[in-house]
Amino acid sequence: MEDDAPLDNWFQERQLRLLPESLYSSWAIERPFLVAANVGLFHKLSEQAVVVRNLSAPGVSVGK
Repeated sequence: MEDDAPLDNWFQERQLRLLPESLYSSWAIERPFLVAANVGLFHKLSEQAVVVRNLSAPGVSVGK
């Protein structure tokens, strides 16, 4: 559950980027995937976003 609180320090910010950077640099499977840190997901533009610290979605690629 996200509490919408800002990060406490630079170490936490670096920690959040560790998972996405590690996966993007080492993923060897020929399947698209999306990994991101501190992202907001909108079901509808008129609703509040769900903010997650880390998001991983295998089989998904970024739209153009």
